[in-house]
Amino acid sequence: MTYRKDYGKKALKTVLQEIQQTPDAQDSDDSDITHDRLCGEGDLSSANEQIWLLSKSVLDKICNAAEKTFYQIPSPKIKTSYVNIKQFPSENFLQFVDRLRSQVERQVQDPEVQAELIKEMAQKNGNGTCRRIILSLPLDPSPSLAQMIEACTKKVELSVHLKGIQD
Repeated sequence: MTYRKDYGKKALKTVLQEIQQTPDAQDSDDSDITHDRLCGEGDLSSANEQIWLLSKSVLDKICNAAEKTFYQIPSPKIKTSYVNIKQFPSENFLQFVDRLRSQVERQVQDPEVQAELIKEMAQKNGNGTCRRIILSLPLDPSPSLAQMIEACTKKVELSVHLKGIQD
């Protein structure tokens, strides 16, 4: 559980703020949970000590923060900007959104901004068929990403089915 990298410490500050608002603000020895304790520094420098003294919910929050931070670490490969992720003509819309989401999550830290960018880029960079389907959806309120995925999946499946009947 030791979590020493500087980029992870920032995520654990957020976790600490959440924990301080709950009954989990103290460990099993009735000591206040500090940032150092979450990071595995100082008197809780071994994972075994953390496991024994911190509650399961606190350990889960540490794991979630570590996982989220891990996915934000730049890959050693040359990364493609999410702006350049385009749906291939024969690609399933959901697969395209997953590829897009992966890049956005690596390049943007704010979850609200991530959600908006994924939705906007999915609309803009979908293939011709999916863009037409999305444009046919009601504009007010604007469609959610889930609605776009559902519409594209259903209509593309229907058009493939109808094409098969015509052949």
